[in-house]
Amino acid sequence: MNNIKPGLYKHFKDNNYLIITTVADTESEASFVLYTPESDNECKLWVRPIEMFYEEVETSHGTMPRFAYVRELNQNERQMLKQQLFVQQ
Repeated sequence: MNNIKPGLYKHFKDNNYLIITTVADTESEASFVLYTPESDNECKLWVRPIEMFYEEVETSHGTMPRFAYVRELNQNERQMLKQQLFVQQ
């Protein structure tokens, strides 16, 4: 499985996402990226095929990565992710 550096990433459409880790499908062993929108008040978790995460997309500004690494997660972001992942509401 491809490992992805956890952190804050910018989507080519300008939204920011907290990338958590990579996960694998139990049947196919396909790799996916597990992430959540930075400003998501609903605490949704999303997955995307790792190939799609790394691909480049055509925009009106030219070719660019679908997701671009911005920085490591700060303490508040890590705490929010822990609550999302491990605390039942």
